[in-house]
Amino acid sequence: MDLTSVDVVVLNWRTPDMSIECARLAAAALPGAKIYLVDNGSGDGSSQRMRQAMPDAVIVENDRNLGFGGGFNSGIRAGQRPFVVILNSDARPVGDAYRMLLEHCASDERIGAVTPQTVDGQGRPVPQLVAEPPPWLLVLGCMPVTWRLVASNVYRPTAGPPQLIDWLPGLCVTVFRRAALEGIGAFDPDYFLGWEEWDITRRLRAAGWRIAIHTGAEVIHEGHGSTPTNLKSWRNKHGRQSICHHLRKYYGPGWSTLARVGSGVTDLYIGLRKGS
Repeated sequence: MDLTSVDVVVLNWRTPDMSIECARLAAAALPGAKIYLVDNGSGDGSSQRMRQAMPDAVIVENDRNLGFGGGFNSGIRAGQRPFVVILNSDARPVGDAYRMLLEHCASDERIGAVTPQTVDGQGRPVPQLVAEPPPWLLVLGCMPVTWRLVASNVYRPTAGPPQLIDWLPGLCVTVFRRAALEGIGAFDPDYFLGWEEWDITRRLRAAGWRIAIHTGAEVIHEGHGSTPTNLKSWRNKHGRQSICHHLRKYYGPGWSTLARVGSGVTDLYIGLRKGS
């Protein structure tokens, strides 16, 4: 396909070296694509380092951290090409994975998004979300300890040939048709960090777009590398807040209230453990 029809958006938050490597790999894999590096209010000199390292890329600077969706929206809206590749800074293609994803998306004008098979550093499939869990399971996901039950019920590796799927299993690497993204208003920024795939899947499907997984296109994703490792509890707290927002948006305030109570119990549990 014509790679001058492709915008690549890499989101950075305080991991500039990782983001630069990610952008360089994407530029090498997709010559002709336009690279957008979004600094999500890092406040650590990331923008300057990325600008020096990637002079041909467009650097988009947010004055504060807008979260996953809000950050990517800044880069998506800065471009205008027909296809958009969004990349977590810790994503690395295996072989020609990015081109394979783009060609699969371009092969059917009804496809709005394509996702790869994600693998770890040893080439093993990474467990991925297969469907949005029911609301009662999401409430459990906000509770201490029981969130492990949620993970064991809704995660598994994908397998099989390239195929249409009902739910995006993740967003560390996703190819979107711009018409699909713009038609649904891109990402909902109220999902600050976590579970955006449920919302964007719902809205793509409601608008009539198809979603595909290309299991022959492998991308290395170790998981959470794009967030500094000393902020695990911060990341998890925002994940619970995203669950609360999702429940309120699609299932009503009652489920959201239950999840907020569960999240409060988790905060108390974490505080007690730190104090012991």
